[in-house]
Amino acid sequence: MKYNTKQYPVVYAIMPIYEYTGWTDSGYGERTGDIFGYIVSKAYLVKRNTNYSFDRYKRGYNNTFEVVFPFDISVPDNRHGAFEEREPSFNMWSRECINSITVDNVFYSFDKAKRIADKLTESGYIKRTSWLPLDRLTKEYDKILKEENNRREEYLRCESIITDLTKDMVVTSNFGKKSK
Repeated sequence: MKYNTKQYPVVYAIMPIYEYTGWTDSGYGERTGDIFGYIVSKAYLVKRNTNYSFDRYKRGYNNTFEVVFPFDISVPDNRHGAFEEREPSFNMWSRECINSITVDNVFYSFDKAKRIADKLTESGYIKRTSWLPLDRLTKEYDKILKEENNRREEYLRCESIITDLTKDMVVTSNFGKKSK
């Protein structure tokens, strides 16, 4: 894959993994699903958004980032090795990126992103199992834990495949500074 790193900086970002549960009733063929977990991937940094808040209690700003992940594994068939390649694509009139995802943080190092992704995945597991009745959770705990671990291993395998496929992408360390 030819990477356009001159136009877009490359950073590490946390990619949400969606488990699709069905289709919406909108008639547009949209899928519904929940976030199962998170993996780390390199991504093209398309836009940095700074939101300022000036109310009487809190003043400050919040940065969010629009990124495009070079591979898409959101389609259920893609989890088994056929990853769809993606590059940033823009709307001709509005000049907005149409395939970007908004994330809260971008990282320079894989290890720091991995620690945060693991924490987010673990907190999602706690939320998914907290609604279960205690008697069902105690009876089926081993089964539920085994299913979760199998799915998590599958996505970690996808993460390692994506890491291998993007090893020639160099992470940009000065994405916020103007180049000379």
